Amino acid sequence: MRIGITGSTGFIGKRLLDYCIAKGHTVSILTRQPIKENNYTEHLEIYQGDIVNDMPVLEKFTDGLDILFHCAAENRAKERMQAINVQGTKNLISAASGRIGHIVQLSSVSAYGPPTSNVIEENTIEMPLSLYEITKSVADQIVREGSDKGSYSYTILRLSKVLGAGTHNKDIYKMISYIKRNMFFFIGKPGASANYVHVDNVIEAMMLCAGHEKAKNQVFNLCDNRTIEDFVGTIDRLLGKYKGHPRLPVAPLRIFAWFFGWIPGYPLPTARINGLVTRVIYKTSKIEKLLDYTYNTSIEQGLEEMVSEWKKM
Repeated sequence: MRIGITGSTGFIGKRLLDYCIAKGHTVSILTRQPIKENNYTEHLEIYQGDIVNDMPVLEKFTDGLDILFHCAAENRAKERMQAINVQGTKNLISAASGRIGHIVQLSSVSAYGPPTSNVIEENTIEMPLSLYEITKSVADQIVREGSDKGSYSYTILRLSKVLGAGTHNKDIYKMISYIKRNMFFFIGKPGASANYVHVDNVIEAMMLCAGHEKAKNQVFNLCDNRTIEDFVGTIDRLLGKYKGHPRLPVAPLRIFAWFFGWIPGYPLPTARINGLVTRVIYKTSKIEKLLDYTYNTSIEQGLEEMVSEWKKM
């Protein structure tokens, strides 16, 4: 099977590349930076180009692919989100139309926008507000519209936050550090959600979406939910700490965030507070029932990996 991957140097894309090569697939990758060393000379084809403005390279990269995994995205630099997430996806779809069989679009539950209910399903109306949320929602729509023209089939996989050793998201490492120094505290009432999924489960879901007939032209959520108490309790156990943590009310912290959240390095901006008090559940029964998907690597295993890695930093 011929497979193409964008974003192959990212946290998820690199894992996916290693997995596909290990399974004996021929893989093409698109990269902006030249690769000096290629450990997969017999199975890897490298196309150097920018998804934003190199259409001839995109056409060569996508030509004849059975499966295209679109992992490239920008979630940090606001000045590049529109170009990469929207224009880049538009260029990729334009180049791939008529050249590929199926695309797996790696998306985010952020595409739904700020939660308006406690349960988010795949048919929940999208109401994105932030630039990142908007660009991910638009990118998903671009993938759908390209398929509607009959050029290819698609699967959109919407992920919660992804954890595992080597992640680029440092929030969990900061949490581990705060817990170790007895500086962590809960916010608001018990029972808030910790919406994460292990990277290995993401790879398995992507491969399942690539090869399962029932995955065609579907959107799936992927989230291995825990409560924040379970999440922190696991880290406590791994650090050998059982002293418990204080719990502070939400309102005063929001006031402080309003006044001081603009300061670089402020530890509890509004977005982080929202993440620690959210009670939303991203429902995943659709992929579990339709594709018989199971989570083979637990959140607890992922946290064990990350605590072990943190200790070496």
